[in-house]
Amino acid sequence: MTTINQLWNGAMAREAMLKTKYDVSDFGTSYQIIRTNLENGLQEIENHSARFISKRKCLKCSKPIGERQTACKVCLVNIMEYTREKLIEICERAVVAEKDWCNRDSSDAQIQLGKAWALLKADCKYWVRQSGGNCSTDKQTIWIEIEYKGFNYFEYGSETANESETFYLPTEARLEQAKSKDWY
Repeated sequence: MTTINQLWNGAMAREAMLKTKYDVSDFGTSYQIIRTNLENGLQEIENHSARFISKRKCLKCSKPIGERQTACKVCLVNIMEYTREKLIEICERAVVAEKDWCNRDSSDAQIQLGKAWALLKADCKYWVRQSGGNCSTDKQTIWIEIEYKGFNYFEYGSETANESETFYLPTEARLEQAKSKDWY
């Protein structure tokens, strides 16, 4: 099985070969054979690369993506557009009256939403999770990791003692679909 390093090295070799300005025919038959073998080998690597890479799909739109990616460029830009202000706004819009809850986990979702809102308002460091198994931002859910100064920070006085939690928020599309009712 071809490894990522082999694919990368093959792509780099192809790029270098394409940048070559001279004709190998000047160097004799053995160089022509080497170049032909190199071209054939690179073509095989490119064909295998296309088959290998096309197995991965964007988590948001299901378009084919590269091996180490979790989202295509368009969706990645959309994920990066989740500013602190936007996330706070989503938290505020996602609050649902208790009478409209319709799932056994609705209360937990609302509690988590309130905690995420408070930590974001407190200007705690956060990042949107783009990969990580079931905790990946997609069309329905925004997964964010928020780091804050908790008990260990004040007890031991070190930034390495910061705590972090993962929260899930509904996307705007999910909120619109719920029509001010329970989005969970």
